[in-house]
Amino acid sequence: MKNTKKKEHKFLKLVNTPLKRISAFALVTVIGVGSVVTVMATTGKATILDNGVSYRVNLTTTDTEQLLEKANIEVGPNDIVERDDTNGVVIEIRREMEATVAADGAEKTVSAHYGDKVSDVIAQAGVALDDNDTVNADVDSALTDNADLVVTRYHKVTVHDNGTTQVVDVPEGTAVNVLSSANITLGEEDTLSVAETEPLTDGMEITVNRVTYATQTVTESIPFETEIIETADLYEGETQVQTTGANGTKTAVKECKFVNGQLVESKDVAVLSETEPVTEVQLVGTKTKSVAVTPTPTASKSTQTNAAVSGNTIIDVNGNVLNVARVITGECTAYTGGGITATGAPAAVGRVAVNPNIIPYGTKLYIASPDGSFVYGYAIASDTGGALMSGRVLVDLYYDSLGECVNFGRRQMNVYILA
Repeated sequence: MKNTKKKEHKFLKLVNTPLKRISAFALVTVIGVGSVVTVMATTGKATILDNGVSYRVNLTTTDTEQLLEKANIEVGPNDIVERDDTNGVVIEIRREMEATVAADGAEKTVSAHYGDKVSDVIAQAGVALDDNDTVNADVDSALTDNADLVVTRYHKVTVHDNGTTQVVDVPEGTAVNVLSSANITLGEEDTLSVAETEPLTDGMEITVNRVTYATQTVTESIPFETEIIETADLYEGETQVQTTGANGTKTAVKECKFVNGQLVESKDVAVLSETEPVTEVQLVGTKTKSVAVTPTPTASKSTQTNAAVSGNTIIDVNGNVLNVARVITGECTAYTGGGITATGAPAAVGRVAVNPNIIPYGTKLYIASPDGSFVYGYAIASDTGGALMSGRVLVDLYYDSLGECVNFGRRQMNVYILA
C-alpha cells in the first residue's frame, strides 16, 4: 500500500454513484464549530475498515479524506467508501474486485466489491438462478476476494428402467449424466433411448434399453412352396391342383435376444426335429378354345351371344346394330396396374393396347370371342407394348384387377373395327 502525504486526493470524491461514492449514514450536526470539533479532535478515534481489516486513527479532524490520508490508506477510483457516525466515526472501504461468472457455456467478468453478495454478483452478470441450480459458492455469502463463480444448471429428467420410473435432477451436460444421477449402471450391451451425447433439456424422457438373452425350445411352421406347371390338357384360364401342399414343422433350441423383454432376434442353437414341407403343384391350362363363327344375315342376339355379322354390320349383345369396317381374329391377353396410356389417357377398362401400325390409335373397336362365350365389349385403341409390336399378341385388354386378368388368361378373340 502506497504511503502518500499529498494534500489533494483526486481519487476520492464525495459522489453517490454505483462505482465511486462516499456514503455518510449519520452526519454530525455541528453547533458551535469551536467546541464540538475540539472535543472530537481531542477525545475520539476513528475506525477504518479496509476490506474487513480494521485500523484505528486519532480523530484530529472530521474530514474523511484527511482521516484516510492520516492512516496512509489510498482509495482507488472504483472503490466504495462508506461512513457511519452513529456510534463513533466508522469508515468502511470496499475495494473493487473482479468476479467471473460461468453459466450456460459462457463466461462473463463483472466489476464487484468486497462484501457484495454472491447472488447479486451472479445477477449482475445477467444470469438468473433456478431453484435446482447450484453454485460453487454460498449464494448468501459475501465476496472477500476475486472470485470464479460457476453456475451448474440442473434438469428434471424422467428415467424409465426395468419397469420403474423416476424423476431425477441431472446436472447440465449430455444424456450420459443421467446414469450417475439416477444411480444406473449399464450392462455391456445396454443402451439409452437417446444418444449419450444428446444435450439434456427439462422434461426429457429417457428409457434404459436392457438387453437379456434366454434359450428357448420353439416349434414353428415351415410354409410350403407352390410350383406352376403349364399344360395343354386344360383350357386357358383353367387350373387344377395336382399335388396338395402341406406345411412342414421344425422344433429347435434357439438363443433369443430380448430388449426390455421384447424378442428382437433369435438363432438356432440345435435342431431337435424337422418335417419338410410338401410343395403344391398346380396345373395351368394353355389350350385355346377355337370355335369358328360364321356370320349370317339372320344371326340375332338369341343365337349368338357376342355379336352377329350381316354384310358390313354386326348386332351386339344388347341388340344394337354396328357398322363394321373389318374384323381381325387373333391372340389377346390382359393387363392391369393403372398408369397413363401411350395416347396420354389414363389406363381404364375399354382402353386397350394394340400395334398402331395395324390398328391405329383412336380406332373404335368391339371385341368378343369367336364362339360367343366371352364378350369384352366396346373399346378404343389407346396403348401399345412390346408383345403388340412384335406381333405375338393382337390386342391387350385392360382390366381393373389382377383376378380379372387371370380369369381372362390368353384367348382367341374377334376384334371388330367399327366404321
